[in-house]
Amino acid sequence: MKSIIFNEIKKILECDFALENPKDKNLAHFATPLAFSLAKELKKSPMLIASDLASKFQNHDCFESVEAVNGYLNFRISKTFLNELANQALTNPNDFTKGEKKQDRLLTLGKESRRSLFYHYHYFIKSLRRSTKLLLRYFSRTILFSASSSGVPWNRIFPSNNR
Repeated sequence: MKSIIFNEIKKILECDFALENPKDKNLAHFATPLAFSLAKELKKSPMLIASDLASKFQNHDCFESVEAVNGYLNFRISKTFLNELANQALTNPNDFTKGEKKQDRLLTLGKESRRSLFYHYHYFIKSLRRSTKLLLRYFSRTILFSASSSGVPWNRIFPSNNR
């Protein structure tokens, strides 16, 4: 069903976007943060962009309501559309569950995506270093403590290279 809704929205917006399940199900069935992506390009507030995009869906029979909430577009599916989907599923259960054949996609990264990817990679490496330092600090204290309490001489635990 998500792919059907995605295609209906894509017909109207005529651009690629991410379709998400909102955290609060009382707001909508689906949501998209498209306005945040377009904000930098259009040099407008995401809330203004979202309200402009929501106005494109005024008289669409698939959606009961399309609202702009804090920069997100929230889509609530109409009951008539859900009934049509349910009737399709009941009359042709094998065809309905097949879905569409997935096509191979080539991932292309734009300037912003590369910047974002670099940032996330850098942040990952930084957090990995930090956690490694903490682990080494913890385990080195544990080893030193257990070695000192066992009565084993230090030169056996940490032999010097000067022999």
